[in-house]
Amino acid sequence: MCRLILTAGLCLIIATLASGASQFCIGKSNGDYANVNNPNSYYTCSGGLTYVRSCPSGLIFRQSCNCCDWPTTPSPTTTTKAPTKTTSAGPIDQFCKGRLDGDYANPKNPSTFYSCSNGFTYLMKCQTGLVFSQSCDCCQ
Repeated sequence: MCRLILTAGLCLIIATLASGASQFCIGKSNGDYANVNNPNSYYTCSGGLTYVRSCPSGLIFRQSCNCCDWPTTPSPTTTTKAPTKTTSAGPIDQFCKGRLDGDYANPKNPSTFYSCSNGFTYLMKCQTGLVFSQSCDCCQ
């Protein structure tokens, strides 16, 4: 009997904690947002849904460049572009159609990659000097 109550209690705690993150994107525009509780992760909002994403080991998410970066690197200048969701129908916009959510290498430019989320295609840029590696799902 106690085991059942303890398990139900843990489920309630876990569901309560998870609901905070799952509610994060309600009313927000599609895109990436810093996770103030964990700089090694960030939220991707797509269609009102929340996806928690992790930066590669040792990197932190910087809202200023919309990228995972080394903690000692100063924030980039304002010329750094944020990722963009393609808006016109074309090969890039259709890239994520039928694909699972996740990141995919861009064969035409190794310093960028496609991030698929909820059927939407986002073109992401690696930090200057880094290239996307499919094997680690990171820019290195």
